[in-house]
Amino acid sequence: ITNVVLAGFEAGKGPSLCTQPIENINLLFDRGFLAPINYEAVSLKNRQELEDVYVWESVKEVERDGVFYGLPLEYTNWALYINTRMLNASFPKTLEELYLLCSETVVHDNDVITSRLFDFRYPYYLTFLVPLVNQLGGGISNDEGRVTLYNEEAWLKVFDFFASWGSKGDNLGSPTYKNARYMFNNEEIAMCISGLYQIVRLKEENPTFYNSGDWLVLPFPRFKEAVKDEALGSYLHYFVVNSEQSKEKMDACWALIDFFTNHDKEYLEEAGLLMPKKEMLISSQLKAFPYYDVFIAELEKANLIEHGLYANKIATLLSKAVNELMIEGKSSEKVFESFKTSVESLH
Repeated sequence: ITNVVLAGFEAGKGPSLCTQPIENINLLFDRGFLAPINYEAVSLKNRQELEDVYVWESVKEVERDGVFYGLPLEYTNWALYINTRMLNASFPKTLEELYLLCSETVVHDNDVITSRLFDFRYPYYLTFLVPLVNQLGGGISNDEGRVTLYNEEAWLKVFDFFASWGSKGDNLGSPTYKNARYMFNNEEIAMCISGLYQIVRLKEENPTFYNSGDWLVLPFPRFKEAVKDEALGSYLHYFVVNSEQSKEKMDACWALIDFFTNHDKEYLEEAGLLMPKKEMLISSQLKAFPYYDVFIAELEKANLIEHGLYANKIATLLSKAVNELMIEGKSSEKVFESFKTSVESLH
């Protein structure tokens, strides 16, 4: 759906109002598609009041030269959900422990996995894979419009990890299988990574499991040799308004956004989406969520996912690289060389 919306904007047929992930914001702004906030329409006096209401990190990403071009719908991060009834072992604290635990319990029918303990959130590699690289001291750098990858050793270690995880390695999981997040609520898998919203969905889809007390949420494991205590990535979605329409329509869009943002409590309670208003972070509604403190503590250790001008293209290239590692069985060195060349050629 994201690519469809972007294509619509490019064709001059973008929606009047929509929500967009943080990795699209720079691209939309660069193309001139975003309209500035109408403070009066969104019941804010001025920039100062906006900064008083929202967490600064959540709004600075839609600010250009003192002008803001969106309001945040959600501020999300992930942690590790565990079905304690299915996991008859100590909970993994490192990625190496997680790997060992999964390798000891995976069940195969020839080359087909029939039972796995855990799997990753494919294909959201900016959210979970890049932070693992960051843990080891590597990452992605955006400097004056030029994208570079740094610390090849860190990237290769993570690529090796996923090559071994995939079907040509120890065959513990793959992007080709059903997403673990959907299986967790039906008690078909012991662990998954997901956001606060998973709790709302679990309560709705399997109230017996939700009320059983047989599940918990913990920080996602780090590499044993991590040089940074970095959690999985955080991300934002924004309400934005199409600049290519009349002032009357833009004002109407901002008025509707005002209606949405004034229902922050309902978004949290009914959808598990945390609108990053300062009051919401200390609200009784948030504290009513089981394990909310885990998510808040991890949020403080998370970096926003890659969201530069070429973020979407990097995500696509990373997905291609992971498929080559996990499904095609190509070597980490060759895959990284190709990935690095493609990323650093973006302009």
